[in-house]
Amino acid sequence: MTPTPEAPTESELDQAKMKATADIKALGYFTAKEKQDLLGRVKDYDNTGDIHFIVTKAQQENEKRHQLHRKLLELQFGTNPNNSLPEAGKPQDANPEDLLKPEADDNKPDTDDTQPEQPAESELDRAKAGALADIEALKNFSEKEKQDLIDRVNSYDNVGDIDFIITKAQEQDDARYKKQQNDAYDVLEAKANKTLHELLDLTKKVDEAAGGEVDQDLLERIQAKATELEMALAEIQQHISSLPEAEAQEATQLVKELQALLEKIKEKYSFEEVTPAEEAKEGAKAYLNNEFGKDLNDMQREAYAKAIDKIKNDAPDYEKKVQDIIQVAIAEVLVSKAESGRHIENAKKALAAASQETEGGKLIDAKDQLIKNLQDRLNKVTNKPQAPKVTPEVEAAKDKLEDKIQKGLADKDLREKFLKELDKKASVEDINALQAEVEKEIKVQGVKDGAKSYLTNGIADQDLSKEQKAKYEKALSKISSADEDYEQIVQDITQVAIAESLVARAEKGHHIEAAEEALTNAAKKTKGGQLIEGKDELIMSLQTRLAKVISEQDQNDQTPPVEKQPEKEQTPPVEKEKEQAPTESEKLKGKKESLRNFVDGIKSLSNEQKTFYLERLDSSKSVTQIEELFELFDAETLLARTKSGELPKEQVLPGIEEKLNKVFDKELQSKKVELQAELDKLTGKEDAPAPEVEEEPKATFEEKRAELSAANQKWNAIQEKLKVNSEGKKVATPEEREQLLVLSKEIKKLIEEWRKTAEGNEMNEQSVEGFIATAKDKFDQIPPLK
Repeated sequence: MTPTPEAPTESELDQAKMKATADIKALGYFTAKEKQDLLGRVKDYDNTGDIHFIVTKAQQENEKRHQLHRKLLELQFGTNPNNSLPEAGKPQDANPEDLLKPEADDNKPDTDDTQPEQPAESELDRAKAGALADIEALKNFSEKEKQDLIDRVNSYDNVGDIDFIITKAQEQDDARYKKQQNDAYDVLEAKANKTLHELLDLTKKVDEAAGGEVDQDLLERIQAKATELEMALAEIQQHISSLPEAEAQEATQLVKELQALLEKIKEKYSFEEVTPAEEAKEGAKAYLNNEFGKDLNDMQREAYAKAIDKIKNDAPDYEKKVQDIIQVAIAEVLVSKAESGRHIENAKKALAAASQETEGGKLIDAKDQLIKNLQDRLNKVTNKPQAPKVTPEVEAAKDKLEDKIQKGLADKDLREKFLKELDKKASVEDINALQAEVEKEIKVQGVKDGAKSYLTNGIADQDLSKEQKAKYEKALSKISSADEDYEQIVQDITQVAIAESLVARAEKGHHIEAAEEALTNAAKKTKGGQLIEGKDELIMSLQTRLAKVISEQDQNDQTPPVEKQPEKEQTPPVEKEKEQAPTESEKLKGKKESLRNFVDGIKSLSNEQKTFYLERLDSSKSVTQIEELFELFDAETLLARTKSGELPKEQVLPGIEEKLNKVFDKELQSKKVELQAELDKLTGKEDAPAPEVEEEPKATFEEKRAELSAANQKWNAIQEKLKVNSEGKKVATPEEREQLLVLSKEIKKLIEEWRKTAEGNEMNEQSVEGFIATAKDKFDQIPPLK
């Protein structure tokens, strides 16, 4: 049993068993019995170390079974030159009724005028009695046919007729038997031929598997199909004797060829057994990487892995040697934790055990020197004068904050900074104070991420290129938790980005007034603007570009109208607008083409998964639908790459959650729920115990977000319809102004309600803060009356 650094609490043990149960159920290449055995072992364990170790071994075995196809031999094999078996006939298709029809026959006794001499009564009776016995012995006649024969025999008054009909019946019975045997052979031959082709199709799939990736189930099906063909050949051999001599020889040769082919297939596509020692060694190395990935550096883990590899696969005490090596690794981890004031007693016990001379310990390079160094480090901790004892409360607070730092901060330097500060804290009060700093940093990061998300998804690339967006992302990265007004700084930066994108749209003839207003605000001296490199030069350039657009517009407005030509019909305003501005349909088409190319180029998803998005893409009727479909596709792609180990969970999962929260289309909800369930499995939400305090359900957060999105769309629709006065400013009718005032109050109320539903969920809180930072004053801008 693998020693553990500390005895877990009951809740930790229960959670470990719950997670282990889920992991065991997910083992796709284990039988139900194997899974049940594993569940029984997990149930009996009383510490998390053993549970994690056995589950890791099982997962390693599961993966090995998946990869066994790579060790198959490259073996070419031939088949029978004919490459096929004869087609099978259908059994039970004989037509015996000919026998029962009275027909002329050259061998039948003459029945002309000359009648045979009537036998004595006793001789006729004996002939009929013998005939009845012969009829009863007919194995291939039905009961009705037998009764018809009996009736005919009883009607005869001479022995010759009786002998004739019985002889014919026996010949027919023998013919039927041979036909049945031939038909049975044909059926077996057809079955063998079908099974052979199915088997060859399966082997072809293995040979053509991309990158050598073969499903374990495919190899199992090959072995099962080979067994099925073996049984079919055995049945064929039993029927060969009923065939004519030439056919029997041909069939015998064919069976031999197929049996030889089978042996080659079974050898090429067989499984390579993995020894228990190999399983234990691989499991131990996985345990080192998974359990101590953050506590031991690569070089330290490599030293233990190297020692594990030295254990011989045929060593009878391989398990003990593995445990000896792991014990030393645990001691090194605990000494490191003791230096930060935690687990000191456990470190003493672990180091005492690791100091013993063991067979496994001998395999660790320079183990004695390592133990001496660890002892010296631990002595410094235990010999410190007046060293304060770490209470369970302090230790629990440290562990909780350490977990928050590791998962909540993506920046490596920030993580290391806060972890070093955490090591110095000796009281719950100090730890709580540091936690407040960490939470603020996480909140600031969330607002910054929200703004970056807005740049990426809220502003089209044709209005602001990726290179242009990069300078704003760089400016956002300069904001820290030391900035008390970080929300305003974020808004300052996004205001300049919005102005630049609107100027680009103004050059295409759209939103000129909005561009003027945005550029006026962006030109102001702000703290956020100072973080944008070359902002002053950028503003001057944008002002020059916009002035040119306005000048050209004024010239067009001053151009006298052309007199109407009577012979030409004037284009209606609506049609003219459609002719001049087909941008929406072009944008929709461009979005579709862009997403279609992106979907086709992704290798992380299966063809079936891609088909879902391509079908929805074809039926999409708006840019919004396509953008939400893209968010869903991006979420599933990131989820697949995270599950495969390609991407780190801690940094990617929050982003997946954020993308799913952007999907509101009704047609995509079932897919969204499916991906959310997979995400919950990875984050542990699915197995988390129910909270004691009743909280708002997650659906409420999404529901409020959907309400806010719908209200925002209404706001935008009204704003786009507003007229412009002689000064180029938007003005509203009394009805439009009233609608905007009502919507403004409604949206502000929804934002507050949305904020409340996000409380307690860091990811949701970040989404709310990001939205508020980018649209802070939008809903206060009510245009004057006409």
